[in-house]
Amino acid sequence: MDGPEFDAHQVDFDEMLKRMGAFKEIERNEIHKLDHQDVCEATKAIKEADDRNAPWREALRKSMKAKERTDIPRVKMNELDPEYRSHSRKEEVNQGLTAEQAVTEAKRCLDCANPGKILSFLLMPFVTRMMTTGSYGAADLIQQTGNVIIPIAFLCVNSAALRFSMDKAERKSDVFTVGVRVTLVGFLAFLLFAYPISLIKINDFKLGDYLVLIYVFVLTSGFRQLCQQFVRGSGHVKLFAIDGILATVTYLLFTMLFLGVFKWGVTGYILAIVASDFCSVLFFTVTAKLYRYVRFKGVRRQTGRDMLRYCVPMIPTIILWWIINVSDRYMVTYFVGSSANGLYSAASKIPNLVIMCASVFTDAWQLSAVDEYNNKDTARFFSKIFRVYCGGTFFVASFLILTCKIITKVLVADAYFDS
Repeated sequence: MDGPEFDAHQVDFDEMLKRMGAFKEIERNEIHKLDHQDVCEATKAIKEADDRNAPWREALRKSMKAKERTDIPRVKMNELDPEYRSHSRKEEVNQGLTAEQAVTEAKRCLDCANPGKILSFLLMPFVTRMMTTGSYGAADLIQQTGNVIIPIAFLCVNSAALRFSMDKAERKSDVFTVGVRVTLVGFLAFLLFAYPISLIKINDFKLGDYLVLIYVFVLTSGFRQLCQQFVRGSGHVKLFAIDGILATVTYLLFTMLFLGVFKWGVTGYILAIVASDFCSVLFFTVTAKLYRYVRFKGVRRQTGRDMLRYCVPMIPTIILWWIINVSDRYMVTYFVGSSANGLYSAASKIPNLVIMCASVFTDAWQLSAVDEYNNKDTARFFSKIFRVYCGGTFFVASFLILTCKIITKVLVADAYFDS
């Protein structure tokens, strides 16, 4: 069966369970092969070949341009004929790729890079030299305030857009239209709180001085997250990846323009994010033709109710996340001032390197975790991974502690060295 559109009463669950376990013993034997020494040597060779400057990567770059490589259509997995496989449990449905197909698929994605996380650190020397500690602390509070308002005002509808745009039973136009409506209605409701927000003052930081910036930031970032998750859920993974690079580049350019050329300080810092998010929304609207998914009538009410039932329960999680990860910025500002918060925000960039390394590790092993979950060696597998993860995290953290003064000297301006 394919997709959710079937009558469960017609499913032979005994047959289904037999099919699910038909190749379990073969899979278990293949996993045990990983314990051999030759596999470890092969793994070492793979790691060496994975280097960005490996000879095969250099040859690949010379033989084909990046645009030509990304334009290659994704190869479809060869499968058994549905009529044949319905009467047999001795052969796997997925037949794998031919050598020619594997080479074609490998050309499409083997040399991909992810510069977004690295480029965000490259801006720190420039930003800290263009802004005082007080201005940087105020900009950080504005950004963090906007980030916590977005999921509350817009009811985490971007998460629902991702989930329901992947559902074949739902019309994508209904999903996107519901997302747009919730975002607009949430923003109008947020406008009602303009006066109370303008009265909030934390030590020397007055939120009302940046009220317009906060509203513009919330609206553009909210729409960008909605478009981003809808495009991702709709299967436009290539556009999603391109947007990540585009957003990084535009943010760099706007930051240099608004801070370096115009000297706009806090306003320039936030407007750089707003302008970058707006470019992303425009990019998705044009390339993914999102305007085709906006409906003014005929939207299924059940889709809206289902999306809200899915996303509204996430709001308490966001609030708790804010308390754990962001509330300390407000406490520092309240007790010491926005200048101290600027130092604190700059100092947090170095520990974030640990989080970056951990996220890279998590992305690499999470699929293996799912595959290994029901095997009898699950406990041993998870224990090994946990030891490697803890050891790696300890090593990175120790290295940062040892070299934090050197990194701080390079990463931020002299006025921030106390951080």
